[in-house]
Amino acid sequence: MHRAPPRRRPPGPVCYHVAFRVPDRHAVFKFVLNYRHRGWMMLRVATTVSVVSFRHDGYPGFLSAVWSYYTGVISTSVGFLVFATLWLAGGDSVLCKKGKRHQR
Repeated sequence: MHRAPPRRRPPGPVCYHVAFRVPDRHAVFKFVLNYRHRGWMMLRVATTVSVVSFRHDGYPGFLSAVWSYYTGVISTSVGFLVFATLWLAGGDSVLCKKGKRHQR
């Protein structure tokens, strides 16, 4: 009969770690550790983690990438105000057959 020499164990607890890069969208991830060693030792751990993007206050309030949208909204608003002003300020006159204007 031949016996293997006992293994040396490191002093103190052993800590394992893994770096994981999270995508830029909402998701739910399940991290599973299934460690099987010869003999009777078996370790199973499962952790579920949800990933959410930044909150609405995580971004700057005025984004420079959306200037086209800002100018579009402003020009549409100004155009509507000019049209409404001209529509309301314009008189209610009708041209007759001889070219004279009569107020209704």
